[in-house]
Amino acid sequence: MLRLNPAIGSGGIAACRDVPSRHGDSRVFFGLCAMLFVAGAAVTILCHGPMANAEPGLGGWTLPGAWDAMCGTSPSASTATFLVLWSAMTLAMMLPSFAPALWRWRVSLATGRTRWLAGAVAMAGLGYFVAWSVVGLCAFAASHVAAIVVLREPGVVLAFPVVGGAVVTLAGALQFSAWKARHLDACRGWPACSRGGNASLASAWRHGLHIGRHCVCSCAGWTTALLVGGSMDLGAMTLATVGITAERLAADGKSAARIGGAIAVGLGLARLASAAVLAWR
Repeated sequence: MLRLNPAIGSGGIAACRDVPSRHGDSRVFFGLCAMLFVAGAAVTILCHGPMANAEPGLGGWTLPGAWDAMCGTSPSASTATFLVLWSAMTLAMMLPSFAPALWRWRVSLATGRTRWLAGAVAMAGLGYFVAWSVVGLCAFAASHVAAIVVLREPGVVLAFPVVGGAVVTLAGALQFSAWKARHLDACRGWPACSRGGNASLASAWRHGLHIGRHCVCSCAGWTTALLVGGSMDLGAMTLATVGITAERLAADGKSAARIGGAIAVGLGLARLASAAVLAWR
């Protein structure tokens, strides 16, 4: 059974337990995070219907509706719409694991010389989610390339079930890698709590980008499996959210990562088996 980690890395709660903080501040902080989470989840759920519709493709494969839901709009409008939806989904999925770390960083700053404490925390959070927005833009571009390939070479979709199953399997295997463990340790160990810390708005922004980069790398397996398996599938998003949160907050994050990896590998192999049966027919 996974237990909540009482001290996540060197920058965990135990390292900050002697730093004074006001309960009122924590209520405001986590209250705001809760509102952002609810807003992100609400937008994601409301957009789930039109964005998750699928059109039948060759060989029994289906093209996710999210790939072509914004056809007919200008490139800038479709990109902006996608970023809004991606940001909402990211808020809902990442805040449960990111908010505790951001709060610990905020507590460490409270004992230092930071003048604009709320602004520094906001900039760090913004930098974190900007890092995820870059990933979203890459996924958006890749989806358009895939759609163009399908339109020009319809027969390509016959290989998609096999490719999808293989990608999900490899994404699950990535959860067992040393690369994954290294980035996960960086996420779990942030921040390095120290008394008298200081942060300008610029350094807070860099802090957010830094932890965002590690988080993106740590979640590469989950993100890849989610994009291939259906980025607007509520069940897949819920599973990924639970897995990511468990990796960050459980006492043994690496074991949680391996459990998630084993599940992804199993799902990927099941997809490969399904594709083989379909091809045999």
